Amino acid sequence: LSYEDDIKHHFVDCIGLITDMLLLNVGNEGDKTMVALCINLATDSSNTQHITKKNRLQSLMMRAFTYQDAMLMKMLRNISDNHASAPSFIEFVGDIAKAVVESKDEDFVRECIGILSNLHLPDLDWAEIFKHFDMIKWVKNILSSNNTEAELVLQVVVLLGTAASDEGCAKLFCETHILNLLIDLLKTHQEDDEIVLQIVYVFFVTLSHETNIDYIVTNTEAPAYLIDLLQDNNKSIRKICNTCLNIIADHSKTWADRIRIEKFRHHNAQWLQMVDSQQLGMEEEEEEDELPPYLNTEYLSTAVVPPLSDLNEPPESEIIADTDLDYNYFDNNHDHE
Repeated sequence: LSYEDDIKHHFVDCIGLITDMLLLNVGNEGDKTMVALCINLATDSSNTQHITKKNRLQSLMMRAFTYQDAMLMKMLRNISDNHASAPSFIEFVGDIAKAVVESKDEDFVRECIGILSNLHLPDLDWAEIFKHFDMIKWVKNILSSNNTEAELVLQVVVLLGTAASDEGCAKLFCETHILNLLIDLLKTHQEDDEIVLQIVYVFFVTLSHETNIDYIVTNTEAPAYLIDLLQDNNKSIRKICNTCLNIIADHSKTWADRIRIEKFRHHNAQWLQMVDSQQLGMEEEEEEDELPPYLNTEYLSTAVVPPLSDLNEPPESEIIADTDLDYNYFDNNHDHE
């Protein structure tokens, strides 16, 4: 029953008792079923409010760290995913960050990362957290290792997206070349839509801080990769890439021109392909200045449009002077009729 979303809220009246029973049995072999039940129930917002009452959250956290219990930490992760409960985790951020860096239990670490990723709280100084616990070095080790599982890579990238909401932390990611490392990840995980989407989200959050835009445009290959991803099959990826490129275009005249051209190409790709194929099939018999019946994409990129002032002035050969007019022409012809 705990799997059914429509049923979970019916446990509200007894979730406190269930949690207390769990705390009494943590560490025993028979508590796995109880933990599994609580993991499912903790996904309901009504239940989480009761779970965190009467210092239960503190007790759960203490037991989870004492036994390095990944299952118990998964329950806490579900609790942290509730907007109302997330602020209660602020006092444990230091312990969780330390566990992420030091614990050898990958499952436990993954759940700790998940909790931190859920803490979208403006009061958190993510830059200080990353500096104090040397998390930049840890992130680089995880993301640059060829042996890291894709699931763990994804969790770390999601954490970076959360932390980048802090302007100071986003700047730290720029200064420590984390963003360049993410571009390398794009190359190796280009077939994994979820990883690509989360990486692009990190760039979006970082670009939302105006102080970081120049760095991304000047010191990373992000703009070029974002342009390439406009052709991705995943709609969500295309949408967020488009938003990122709009931010870049607003702050860089050079990139604005290129982005505009590339967006035109992508939006009209099918038509441009037809134009090019028609042009390639034509015989080159026209004079050099004569326009072909179809303009290919090369012409679109290089054609020079004359100023409007030039278009408004007729060529000399088309100007008729008063001396060229025979004002008696119509009178003479009228007399002959």
